[in-house]
Amino acid sequence: MVDTNAGTNMQGNEMTILDLPTDCWCFFVPSERVMMMRVTSVTGKEKMDNASAFVEVYLNMKSWYEERRSNERFKRKMILDKVGALREKYRITKLGLMNFGMTDKNLPQLTEVLEKCEKLECLELAHNDFGAGLKDLFGIGTLNGLTTLNLKHVNRSGRFTVCLGDIVRQFPQLVYLCLQGNYLGLKRGGTEGVPERPALKYLSLKENSLRGEGLFCVREVVRQCPGLTELDLSQNSFGSGEVDMLVGMFSRCKILSTLNFEGNDMDHEADLEPTLATALSPLESLTDLNLKDNRLGGFLHMGVVLGRCSDMKYLDLGLARIGDSGATTLAGVLAGFRELRMLNVSTNGLGAAGTEAIAGGLVSCPELHGLIMSNNEVGERGAEALAGVVGKLKFLTLSKCGLGVRGCQALMGLAFEKLDDLDMSQNAMEVNGVKALAEAAGRWPMLRTLSISGNMLGARGMHAAVRVLKEATGLTSLDLSRNGIQDDGVEILVEGLAACGQLRELVLSSNDITDAGATSLAGVLPRCTTLTELFISYNEKIGSAGVRALREAEEGSALTVDVRKRLWTRPVGI
Repeated sequence: MVDTNAGTNMQGNEMTILDLPTDCWCFFVPSERVMMMRVTSVTGKEKMDNASAFVEVYLNMKSWYEERRSNERFKRKMILDKVGALREKYRITKLGLMNFGMTDKNLPQLTEVLEKCEKLECLELAHNDFGAGLKDLFGIGTLNGLTTLNLKHVNRSGRFTVCLGDIVRQFPQLVYLCLQGNYLGLKRGGTEGVPERPALKYLSLKENSLRGEGLFCVREVVRQCPGLTELDLSQNSFGSGEVDMLVGMFSRCKILSTLNFEGNDMDHEADLEPTLATALSPLESLTDLNLKDNRLGGFLHMGVVLGRCSDMKYLDLGLARIGDSGATTLAGVLAGFRELRMLNVSTNGLGAAGTEAIAGGLVSCPELHGLIMSNNEVGERGAEALAGVVGKLKFLTLSKCGLGVRGCQALMGLAFEKLDDLDMSQNAMEVNGVKALAEAAGRWPMLRTLSISGNMLGARGMHAAVRVLKEATGLTSLDLSRNGIQDDGVEILVEGLAACGQLRELVLSSNDITDAGATSLAGVLPRCTTLTELFISYNEKIGSAGVRALREAEEGSALTVDVRKRLWTRPVGI
């Protein structure tokens, strides 16, 4: 059934073979509704008749798993047979069976295949449901040489809880281990006599409900991994007891550079920030730290810890609720981050004073490329302070910051020579604010993505929006949703839309557009040759006449209409 000449494309239920670069292949779960296989020889050329060729096999059956087709079991068996046949001829070093819909019933055949893959280095079985059968995989002797093991979401039913200690003991050469979403926190065990594992560099324990004894196991294992450079503990919702157990976990992690602690929703009323700071205090090599959504409070103790991390490049404090007092502490820390690239302080209860403090700290960050300050009361005064430090940014997010017209005007006067992505949504810009934006856009040569959603533009503001389109000649994405532009605004937009030489994505959701506006828009679509996506959802007054007009517009073009979602899309590259 399968033609094993790389680059061959086949239709229907047959396999599509793609030659993918190695760096794209590893841990890449594509959304395409095809299966994929990559075959690479020792020399880098295709030598399908050479029994010594190295083979990397990646199969994706996401569509079959989701649709639950009647013959899915047969198809899984067929593909495992094919992998087995390839093993007879080639040395398989990397094998991925992600989104395959496998359960413990498929384990006997899978085990038979794996037992014969003597040189397997990388195994990815993400998004299957082995349940209690998962333990059988750990006993396969041929897998002892694995350097990469991806077991993301393979125990979704929770019938078997994974023990981290058993895994690191079974696979001594692991460099990359992903156990995301496997109820890991429900089982302790396996911590006695765990040997040192300096080879392990990446460990993902995201979404594992780490609690009590399970977290104790994690702490003991991490202590035995001095080579860790990346650790993901996000989405575990630690309580006060769990945060206490983090103390001592990182005592040997002297080279850990990336830590993801997002979404643990720490209770600020329990004053856990000092304890967390104590736990993280050994980590002086951090360059990438994500503390988003943890309610840190005043940030006093954490500021002392971060002050030692002079090489910090990416710092995410979104939804940390540090307030203006914490912003003052943060400002002092930022002054020492000469290599900082990105800072997120969204939803932190900041006012103008806190914004001014952060702006003062960012003056000392010459490498800053991105700043996210959305959902803070920045106001006009804060906008003026930011204007002194954001002129060299590549992306800037200031949505829901209460900037008003004057605050927007303060920022619009900057010469954003590198700005690529700007989000000014929900700031009450009104017509005058967009006019200021239109006057400035011609001075921003790199601008590609712009959101001015929810700024009360109305139909009158569309004249300024069209001018933005004309001035920002490189713009590829524009979000005008929730502006109440109605049909009159669509008519104005249509006049300038066809002249946009680069625009690929246009968002017009929630704008009170009716059949008349949809029909007018449909008339210009054939001339918008670069447009690939038009979002027009939540315009409930668009009825059958508007849908019919858009369907007529797609005839003879690549435009397709999804009436159910009210999302109009033209595939990229056509």
